Amino acid sequence: MSVEESPLVSIIMGVYNAEKFLVPAIESVLQQTYTNIELVIVDDGSTDSTTKILKDFEAKDFRVKVVLQQNEGLTRALNTAASVAEGVYLARMDADDICHKERIEKQADFLQKNMDIDLVGTALMLIDDEGKKKRFYTNPLYDEQIKARLEMAPAFAHPSIMMRKIPFIAIGGYRPAFRYAQDYDLYLRLIKETKFANLPEPLLFHRVHSARVSDERRAEQALCGAMARYDYRVGGGAVHEDEDLSTFDIGPFKFGTEEQRETWFYHTLFLCFRAKRSDFYDVWLECPSPALQKFFAVKVFLFLLGKQRYKDMKEYALTLYSAHKTLLASPE
Repeated sequence: MSVEESPLVSIIMGVYNAEKFLVPAIESVLQQTYTNIELVIVDDGSTDSTTKILKDFEAKDFRVKVVLQQNEGLTRALNTAASVAEGVYLARMDADDICHKERIEKQADFLQKNMDIDLVGTALMLIDDEGKKKRFYTNPLYDEQIKARLEMAPAFAHPSIMMRKIPFIAIGGYRPAFRYAQDYDLYLRLIKETKFANLPEPLLFHRVHSARVSDERRAEQALCGAMARYDYRVGGGAVHEDEDLSTFDIGPFKFGTEEQRETWFYHTLFLCFRAKRSDFYDVWLECPSPALQKFFAVKVFLFLLGKQRYKDMKEYALTLYSAHKTLLASPE
């Protein structure tokens, strides 16, 4: 690709206390074969050495732009980065991942040759904390397949995407109400006017940490994802900027096939239970069917019997189980 054919690509990152893997992540971007890039990094109020690392890179390489802000979360950090970015294309990157050296070149070339496509992701190579390869992971490749997947779940690895900046700005970027699943919400808002693609090559090395994601975070991710899907199904207007999307409401689970509704509801409810959320019991009583409610009660009971770290909840589970013996014994 000639210089004239090489539009500026802005790689955007939101980082918070990311010192452990930040240096190799940044270096992998700066060593890209595609040279017409800028790296816009928003430091979301870090308290470790992240800020110093960023400032050192900014001083050494004119392509690095660092923005400091108070801790407001990844969603707002990414919007800030996008507002500063000057590129024709926006590419995502996380502070603990590694870019293949040809990632930006191949994605930019793909978008240049396919002007009808606005967003392209890539396959992943999953790596551990030491950078050792674990396994290959891919998503659907073509627009029709991707949109079918998006009806149920995300179809991109968020840190792998590159998209045209104009449609991103046109829909208002990421919505701040989505502390998690901000990417899924973005794809669903783009779905009607945008064509999508995924490249089959693993152009991002995505780090899978040994440290477990907290149960509370998993629950909030599931709830935000359910709300994104619900807002899409009702044609928009269901989400307000100051809304707390971490509240478990039955509404987002009223769309889709019966099997989909029950699967989504059960998965989210179980995550909320594991996170010891206070709203678990009331929502459990709203299970889409008595059969699912019965199955869930048994599942909780058996799960807790085998998990030492939930021993403080066993009495609660036994009470729940005992209080619904009639339901549990019913043939439904």
